[in-house]
Amino acid sequence: MSLQRGSLKWKCTHSHSRRRSACALRLALFYNFAAIGSTITARCSFDQDSMPTLPELLELRLRAACGSTSDTASLCSTAAWQHLAAGGGRVRSQICLDASVRLGLSHGNAVCAAAVCELIHNASLIQDDLLDRTPSRRQKPSVWVEHGDTVAVCTGDLMLSAAYGLISELDPPSSIAPALRLVHRRTSEVIVGQTEEIAPAQLGSGETALRYERLARAKSASLLSLSLELPLLLSGNEMYLAEANAVAGDFAVAYQIADDLADVLQDAREGSLNLMLSLVEQDGLTRPAAYAFAINLATARLASAQEQAAALPNDCAASLLALAEKLKQTLAAYSSTSLVTAGV
Repeated sequence: MSLQRGSLKWKCTHSHSRRRSACALRLALFYNFAAIGSTITARCSFDQDSMPTLPELLELRLRAACGSTSDTASLCSTAAWQHLAAGGGRVRSQICLDASVRLGLSHGNAVCAAAVCELIHNASLIQDDLLDRTPSRRQKPSVWVEHGDTVAVCTGDLMLSAAYGLISELDPPSSIAPALRLVHRRTSEVIVGQTEEIAPAQLGSGETALRYERLARAKSASLLSLSLELPLLLSGNEMYLAEANAVAGDFAVAYQIADDLADVLQDAREGSLNLMLSLVEQDGLTRPAAYAFAINLATARLASAQEQAAALPNDCAASLLALAEKLKQTLAAYSSTSLVTAGV
């Protein structure tokens, strides 16, 4: 999934040539300086020929949000910038940007909302790596490996704080309070999901899949949901928030199962949560039965997500639907793969 460069231009105007030049210079310096000072706002503009795309503005916004208030960049700011520079799919922010454009948001609000989603997601990755002692992320050392446990905790906190700070810049001001409540709700769900995953589980017979879905919806779906919910809220379409949350929940379950199918051997070695392994170990299913159950559950949840997403306004879930179509093809490939070559 990719956002077309021409479809996400930032079309703000300002007649003051010195202000325009200063903004253009700030964009250029972004790639060369460790700290860039104050943030870029929607009141800035660029010449049409050099106008940055929304994804480009997003990268600028992410780095600015994690900047230091002092002349020298803090260690946490540096760690945050290094983590962000390592890449990643930017899936949540792309979904948010695309939905924002389709729902008619200002480009300032679109970039701000997308940055909120991306910062919270990356904060969770940094702290997940620390809790799981995962040594690398995106072919780079994890923050805790590079900078130590304390800096990793503080860097995650910095990103969370930066996300809430960005909400204060949404326009109109009346949108700030409901956006804050929504972001807090989804962030809390991620925290609860992570806590439940590391806590000992006392499950009855047949409860393995239910717990798995609950964790997937909390840890993975919450921020995917936010990527659709914030644009809906800011565009006055809050009546669709429940539907967007349901779409993200079903998609996240299907996505997580597909990820488990790909990583079953690695998860078995590392002791990581994996639906198929849990069904075998806790529910007593045979490996072929666990494999079939996982495929069927993922296929059903994905179909539900696609059906509900089509009902959201202005095709605002188009980016997520594109991901869902690719995931559907992946699941179909797993269905036709032998259990031996699938690693089960």
